[in-house]
Parts: sequence; C-alpha cells; structure tokens
Amino acid sequence: MKDQLTFDTTDANTIADSDNVGAFLRTSDGTLLTHTDVSGKKALDVRIAEGIDVGVSFSAADSSVESWLHDGTGTAITSTGGAIDVNIASGTLSINDAALADTAIASGATSLAVADTAQDIVASPLANRKYLHVYNNDNRKMYIGQTGVSSSTGFPVSPGAYMELRAGASIDIEFVSAKATHDLRYLELS
Repeated sequence: MKDQLTFDTTDANTIADSDNVGAFLRTSDGTLLTHTDVSGKKALDVRIAEGIDVGVSFSAADSSVESWLHDGTGTAITSTGGAIDVNIASGTLSINDAALADTAIASGATSLAVADTAQDIVASPLANRKYLHVYNNDNRKMYIGQTGVSSSTGFPVSPGAYMELRAGASIDIEFVSAKATHDLRYLELS
C-alpha cells in the first residue's frame, strides 16, 4: 500500500509510470465512467439514487465547471449568482457556529528529543484551543496519541501528511517516532 503518491506533470516518465492518475475515471470495479457531449462539452454521466441526475461539464476553453441539477421529477434546480437556491418548506433556520475559532492562532515546530519516547506536540497549548493541526515534516512515520503513546498504540501519520484535531487545550496530545530529532509542525486555533 502506498502512503503517498507523487505525480510530476512535467516529467513524461512519471506520468507514464503512474497508476492512471489524471487519466481516467473508473468505478470501484474498474469500469470506465461514461460521458455525454452537451453543447460541444464533455459531461460526466452520473446517476444518483432516487432518480436525481447530475451532469458536470469541463470546458478547456474557459476552465469552468458547469452543472445541471434536476429533482426527482425532472424539474431543473435553480440558482442565483452561482449558488443553488434552497427553499426551506417549514420551520426556522438559525445559525450558531460555536466551533468558529476567532480568538487566537499559534504555530510552531517540535523536534523529538529521544527516539521511541513520547513527547508533547505542544509544550504550552493555546488557551481555549479549538483546533490543532499537526504536520509530519520528516521522512519517517510518526504516531500521535495519549500520554505515553507508542508506535504500536498511536495513530500513524505518514511523512508529508497532516492530522487535524478538534481538541481543547486540556487534552495532552503526544507523538513518538523511531527517529530522534523527528520534526513536526503544528498550528493551533482558539
């Protein structure tokens, strides 16, 4: 299993050696997906449950995406200013985004002091933290988890990958790696 796929569009050999990246759309059983010409543009044929048809068209000339949506009866769904019109039939719509981080931001780097020994990702967490983003800035897999996490109990994060956590400041989040000086970056939002 590949942890990461590198695809270099400037190197013809990389393109030829890739696993059809950017070349074909296939179903889970490997069947090629079909398309239909709509006004001289290619539209992806998609059938969604309950008779809703969705067609997506890509135009090389203007690099835009156009869509045609229909409800179960075949009536076109309308839009205003590029947004789909929504009609709430009954009830009241209220919005309360308590998850919005709008107080502070902090970022930093952490280096593992001792190989195979769990260490805090953030030494002093941001007060009232709502989100923690952790980026593996090293060439080895690292593992994230609770106090004393190990490579056998932690959540794996591959090189060049990141993990987004919705975690408050009171949660002690640690990481471990087989490599001393393993480098990671973090971003906190409160």
